[in-house]
Amino acid sequence: MKNVLMYFYGFEPNDIHQTGKTYRFIMEGKTYLFFPVYRNLKEIEELDMLSKLFTSSISFHKIILNKQGKKITLVQKENYILLELRDDFQDSIGFMDILSFNNINIQTDSYKSLFRNDWYSLWTQKVDYFEYQVNQFGKKHPIIRESFGYFSGLAENAIQYTKNIFHNDNLCLSHHRIQENMKKLDFYNPLNIIIDYKVRDVAEYFKDRFFYGYLPFEEVEYVLEYQFNKEDYISFFARMLFPSFYFDVYEDILSHQKEEKELLTIIHKTEQYEELLRQIYAYISTKNRFLKPEWL
Repeated sequence: MKNVLMYFYGFEPNDIHQTGKTYRFIMEGKTYLFFPVYRNLKEIEELDMLSKLFTSSISFHKIILNKQGKKITLVQKENYILLELRDDFQDSIGFMDILSFNNINIQTDSYKSLFRNDWYSLWTQKVDYFEYQVNQFGKKHPIIRESFGYFSGLAENAIQYTKNIFHNDNLCLSHHRIQENMKKLDFYNPLNIIIDYKVRDVAEYFKDRFFYGYLPFEEVEYVLEYQFNKEDYISFFARMLFPSFYFDVYEDILSHQKEEKELLTIIHKTEQYEELLRQIYAYISTKNRFLKPEWL
């Protein structure tokens, strides 16, 4: 990889640390990351524009152009990109990092390729595809077969609420997923950015903390009281109701990245999660009345 970095960027690092297909090295006191990128060129161009647009409020890792002035470098038939990392890239994110990030509103259609706010279509297609897969399993994945009906039911309930989400003017910078132990290396990587409703990152963070850590309800109350408006409540409840935490593990099982038994951590906490959803509904129903799921 040294030859690639020298030829395309003029960099000659002494030490390169490799993890899979990702390479990290230091040049003149700055840390760089060279890794494969799977987003299309239009998205990458829009992501680069976005990361430069908000430099006064958010400092993203910086995309470095190669000698040809291009963001993408082709290495063994794969697209790679080079980032200059923030100095604090090894630090973990905090709750306030997420809230600050989600206050960056996007009020233009210039970044349409990054929009992920059509939850109705995205979730419906996802659930329909997963249902098709599960019907083909036979006895291959018994834990999935026994649990899938419950979680697809949660998803169907969440999808019904998306019909009442219309506030397209409340879109902001978001991430595909947020985890409690996420590092700033990933959080401020412009290649991880999408555009969605303000509630997305916070809801995904809360779900991860609930199933894999500890989630005090006081944090949920704080967000509902001080960070969201009346229109946000339905989308937040829908996002909390949608079992992305289950479907993410499901996909990792099918791609052989995780064992099926890892679903048990989620399955064993479903009763407690239903209680969390009841608490959330009870709180936001005092602010915005909407139909409660019959089973809750």
